[in-house]
Amino acid sequence: MNKYPTIKTTLPSNKEFKTIVSVGEHQLILDEPLGSGGNNKGPTPTQTAIAALGACVAMTIKIYLDHKDWKFESIDCDLDFKIEKIEDPSVLSEEEQKYVVRGQLRRINNTITMKADFDENQINRIKIIAGKCPVHKLMEGSVLIEDEVKLI
Repeated sequence: MNKYPTIKTTLPSNKEFKTIVSVGEHQLILDEPLGSGGNNKGPTPTQTAIAALGACVAMTIKIYLDHKDWKFESIDCDLDFKIEKIEDPSVLSEEEQKYVVRGQLRRINNTITMKADFDENQINRIKIIAGKCPVHKLMEGSVLIEDEVKLI
């Protein structure tokens, strides 16, 4: 049995972009902002994908922390998505150059802020675990994702 239910999207034949997304027994509304022809009734598809990354990273880290019995109070992911126009790819790092497509670099900076008391080795391990979330892996190759872990 597939653990991922079929996802259905429905966009009525009218002038709106409001789209109903059905995922199993759950429903979401996606839309475009007013300035892009939508009615701003929900997040955009891109915003939803980035939100899914943040949620997945937090859940993956939680699974790891629970397994290790490392105590924490909270995990917050602040994600900043940018599309950068690249005139001269040679000024970029080798890693960044891999993500330049048609003169654009898509980048997500993910700041993972945790209420916890971890040492440097634990922080480094958590950063590695963040990259193992399924959505992170799904996006690899199309967008440069840079994870940073901070403690408060």
